[in-house]
Parts: sequence; structure tokens; C-alpha cells
Amino acid sequence: MEQPRKAVVVTGFGPFGEHTVNASWIAVQELEKLGLGDSVDLHVYEIPVEYKTVQRLIPALWEKHSPQLVVHVGVSGMATTVTLEKCGHNKGYKGLDNCRFCPGSQCCVEDGPESIDSIIDMDAVCKRVTTLGLDVSVTISQDAGSSQILCVLHIEGKTLLQQKDSNLLKAQMMISCHDYVCLESRETNIRSGFVRKCVFLCVVCV
Repeated sequence: MEQPRKAVVVTGFGPFGEHTVNASWIAVQELEKLGLGDSVDLHVYEIPVEYKTVQRLIPALWEKHSPQLVVHVGVSGMATTVTLEKCGHNKGYKGLDNCRFCPGSQCCVEDGPESIDSIIDMDAVCKRVTTLGLDVSVTISQDAGSSQILCVLHIEGKTLLQQKDSNLLKAQMMISCHDYVCLESRETNIRSGFVRKCVFLCVVCV
């Protein structure tokens, strides 16, 4: 019997600040061309750097695809390596988005969890990617900071909490809500081949 294909959503971010062309979205578009194999139903999206748009878009993506895995790819001017994020925090948002808006509470999700931890074994993914010889330095971070990448993750958690009831929802929170990895790097270090391998390994993990 043929196994059902796993739905995977991978996002890049749109232009913001000095990033008139966001390399994260370029990398994700290349990933779409490469694909993730016949067992994966890949969906890619560009996420505008706008808090209110994200609050509408992310729940819609979960509703539409019911993904097994969501991967958000972003850029950081401070990163010196490709960074796998293990944990993100909910408070401390002070930066304005492209619409010159920032949450008044400086909180991404009101009454949301203080932090969100990935259940993916980032250490194992990091080691396996390193052995592939892609000539890309990879590190693991415990704090994604207060960028919109983190905000997306908390909105995902809120979306799942508001879905149907019962113990099935709790299981989904433990598995689906935390099945993400944020990849951050300087624009010159983003490699679509790396993104493809890393996402593929995360699919295997879940």
C-alpha cells in the first residue's frame, strides 16, 4: 500500500531594512526547484515582515496543509554561521515591521508560553549535516532573539491550541507545534543545497 506523502511547509522572509532582496526567500525558492523527494509534498511561501499579516497567514497555512513539519528560513546580520534554533522566547519585541508597527506589549502572543522548544534533535541534525561536506559552518542556538522568525513560531503554537479539543490536540502540540528549525546565516553563506539536506533530515526526524 502506498504511503501518504508528508506535507512540509518551508518559508522565507520578504524584504526588510537593508535586505531589499531577502536571501532566505531566494534559498527557499531554490529548495522548491530541488524538491525533497517523492515522499514529501513541499509547499513554500514568502512571509512578509509584518506582524499583523503573519497573524493571519500562519494559521491559514496550518489550516490548509496540516503539515508534518514547518521550517522557517531567515537571515541575520549578526550570524557568522548557519544557525539551528532550539528555543525562542515570546517577549522583547521592540523593532518596527515594514508597516512601522510593533506590538504595544512587546509580546508576540498574548498569554502565550514564555518560550517554545523544538523537539527535533538539533545536535543530531547538525552532526549529520556536517558529515555531508557542504562546506558550511553550522552551529546551534538556544535563543532566536526577538525577530519576526520567533513571532511566527509563537503564532503557530497559538494556532494549534485553538484547534479542536481533547488529548489529540495535546499530542499535536508536542509533535507538530515544535517541529521546526530556524536557519539563520549571512546572505553569502546561504546554500540551497544545505537547506535541502537539513530540511530532509528534519523530515526523517519527525
